[in-house]
Amino acid sequence: MGRLSFDPKRMWRDDDAQDNGILGTEDLKLYAEGAALGLKDYPANESRNNPGYEDIMERVPVMVGFNVPAFRVLDVLSVEVQWFGSRAPNSYNRVMFSTTLPQAASGSTPEQYVRDDIKWSVYARKTLFGFCTLTGQIASDHLRTEKVGLEHIDTEENLRDPRNRHWRVKMAFAF
Repeated sequence: MGRLSFDPKRMWRDDDAQDNGILGTEDLKLYAEGAALGLKDYPANESRNNPGYEDIMERVPVMVGFNVPAFRVLDVLSVEVQWFGSRAPNSYNRVMFSTTLPQAASGSTPEQYVRDDIKWSVYARKTLFGFCTLTGQIASDHLRTEKVGLEHIDTEENLRDPRNRHWRVKMAFAF
């Protein structure tokens, strides 16, 4: 796994200086991360509805993000894009039902999981009065919802189609 971030504001200000003029402390940051999720290839097994991991690029998620200048109106305004070329579902079916490799939902095919290679998110945060934080997000990402009872569990992500998205708003107080 690897991570990197680049803050161009550090090129024109002192390390000790906290004031960046009209820019906030998080503005203009560019960041990325990637990981190789295993080095061993696993062949597909059609009889078990298992797409396998036959190419290392199917096991390498890559994410890039940028903090858009919010000019101190917001603490953070972040845009992120992720690519993950896996033909296998992002599922915890293995954990729940003791299979050895990722398994598609019953009746699904590996082709259905190629369409969701790109995920994205736009996130904003604002702190008010030093103790109240407002956050908002709109995204087509790896959302999972909680369900009660094993017979109703969906072990895969909820947003499997690129046209699906969700939004959320949260207010938090710190004392």
